[in-house]
Amino acid sequence: MIISKFNQILESTKLVSNNYFSACTYAALVFLLIACTEDNATSNTSANTAESVKYPEIDYSYPLFGKTLNNKYQWLEDNDSEATQEWLEIQEQNNLEYFDSKEFQQLKIKLAAKTNVSFPFVAKKNYFYYLIRLNRVSNKNSWQFSLYNKITHELSNTDLDIPQDKEIVAMSLSNSGRFVGILESQAKNFQWRLFDTFTNSFRSISLPVTSDKTQLSWVDDTQFIFTSNNSILRADVFGVNQKTLFNLEEHLKETELITQWKALDATLIFGNTQLFVSSENLSSSEKRFWVINGLGKSAETSAILFSSKAELELVGSSDNNLYFLTDLAASRNRIISIDLNKPQRRYWKEVIAQTSGVLIDARYLGNQWLLLYRDNGQSELFLSKQYGKNKVQIGSTPPYSEIHFTKSNLSNVKGKALLSEKPLLTIEALNQAARPIEIKDNNLTPIFSNGDFSDNFKSNLADYAHQLSFYRSEDSSRIPISLLAKESIAKDKPVLLIANQGFGMLDDYHYSAFLEAFLAYGGTLAIAHIRSGGTYGKNWHKSATGNKKNKAIEDLLAAQNWLLDKNYTSSGRLAVLGDHYNSSIIAQAINNRESKFSAALLIDGYFNLVEYSQTKPLQKTWQDEYGEVSNKNSLDQLLTIDPFSNINNKAYPALFVFSQSHLNDNMQYLAKIQNHTKNNLPLIFSTNHVELLPEALYFLKNQLKIKP
Repeated sequence: MIISKFNQILESTKLVSNNYFSACTYAALVFLLIACTEDNATSNTSANTAESVKYPEIDYSYPLFGKTLNNKYQWLEDNDSEATQEWLEIQEQNNLEYFDSKEFQQLKIKLAAKTNVSFPFVAKKNYFYYLIRLNRVSNKNSWQFSLYNKITHELSNTDLDIPQDKEIVAMSLSNSGRFVGILESQAKNFQWRLFDTFTNSFRSISLPVTSDKTQLSWVDDTQFIFTSNNSILRADVFGVNQKTLFNLEEHLKETELITQWKALDATLIFGNTQLFVSSENLSSSEKRFWVINGLGKSAETSAILFSSKAELELVGSSDNNLYFLTDLAASRNRIISIDLNKPQRRYWKEVIAQTSGVLIDARYLGNQWLLLYRDNGQSELFLSKQYGKNKVQIGSTPPYSEIHFTKSNLSNVKGKALLSEKPLLTIEALNQAARPIEIKDNNLTPIFSNGDFSDNFKSNLADYAHQLSFYRSEDSSRIPISLLAKESIAKDKPVLLIANQGFGMLDDYHYSAFLEAFLAYGGTLAIAHIRSGGTYGKNWHKSATGNKKNKAIEDLLAAQNWLLDKNYTSSGRLAVLGDHYNSSIIAQAINNRESKFSAALLIDGYFNLVEYSQTKPLQKTWQDEYGEVSNKNSLDQLLTIDPFSNINNKAYPALFVFSQSHLNDNMQYLAKIQNHTKNNLPLIFSTNHVELLPEALYFLKNQLKIKP
């Protein structure tokens, strides 16, 4: 009855136009009709299914490169309009009905009782370990500063006053160990604060809030260098004697705009007497490098030392040489050295050659290298001599874990390496939050040698069954896929498929309470190492970017078919999870007629790629990934993979869409699905971050019929 009356209004109304105010007014009238007729609707149709309500489709057309595009859900762009508020109220009512169960409340209680402790940042001074500790209970975080005495095994904790909407994303320890720089993040803004370990409190000095993640490095016990978007400054813990060492704007050409450049990156080198500075042009991907000689009153900046479009990450310094991890002429990365006296390209030398694994990080230790690789998705750590000789593997890690080096000044003193001992590391896995470790006798050893942390670390990291297999994509390319299960890899299980983020990124093995719980329920996690990610380096990434982005979608659908053909699951027990960037790939995959997913979870995704490409100042990395929309041909290409544009009348799986940062895009996407799906399955929209974990887990259990 609602649907038929709504269609009558669509045919008779003359309000439809490109006028945005008229569109919103019209949408509000339609919702008024829906509200007035809801009581007459049949009661056996649940409010959270597609048949309950149909939403307005209002012409909003605009020209783009000779084509006329029409977004009939543009009225949801205005958050304050009556129509948008009405739509949100309906979604909220849907959620109340869907999650109104005793089982959901029990799940919330169970998750709320679980405390997860991680140590994402660690530094060392003598036999003291300085750590940032994160306690997470039911999506609520509390942060502490921890000091661990390796000799007495005492661990002290001091609460840090960090609001719930902030998180700590970096730390930097002063030379004496008294002061700790702590970088806080809030709504894409960043600010360094200085914590005094003697008084166990933050100092009152106020450092600037920036829009980019910045750096802070210590020159001595009280003086430090920090970056502030386009400047590098020297300051002290007393808040006096602040001095600007470098201003990017002064080193650009007259025709170049400061807004085209990324925030500066700065690293202390050569006994903390010099500073290596770099920045990248967002439009051209050109990277420029400078050296600041002397950090006092007489600091001098070199002319542009060199520039390159290749990736160059500083990983060490010795004598007059800088060492870089690079993809220059090496799709899986290698290490080269650059002599500051002869920085021209023809003098660059290879130090560590490319191998079969992807080199993702390295540290120079004076006479040897610590090398971190990913090979077929698994982390591998090696020690080697200067030119990669006598390589020895250090310990072993589970295939679903990742290792991170602690940040340190890549410096030396009087020609000798500052790092006389191996750097600290952190390791985390899908079922284990970050733990600090160190290298002893060529083995990975937990820093904590007593208490729950040591026992928990040792027992949990290796208790998943793992299987690496390969399948063929549509073009016959061989794609690796990892299967994880709590006890054994078995057939006919509920399966959750995930993939990388694209942009050449490696597969994410960060701890996930959601995935840990899913595996504990007996599910199987399938990680498809699809093209556009960084599994096999730059060439693997480039093979599914730009006008070849559809290859990533083909890889995902081929993974789905392989899981079904091999009987690891059935179509009624197969779900897919998209998070942020890869949500667009997954959303387009479920538009495909070949999609057999029964449920999909899409977290903070990008769905209207065409409009996003026109309304946001895109970086070149985004344009390279999805294609630069600059003419009709490139627009046609993007339209073929645009999830929003390709929503069609088909049976869509049950959907759980969560949004925080791309609210309007996500609302329009789900509203269009709600109007077009032929299935009578739940279509959930949530913005409640606190309830995200229990809601997503309950949704997955419900749709895949998982019994704990």
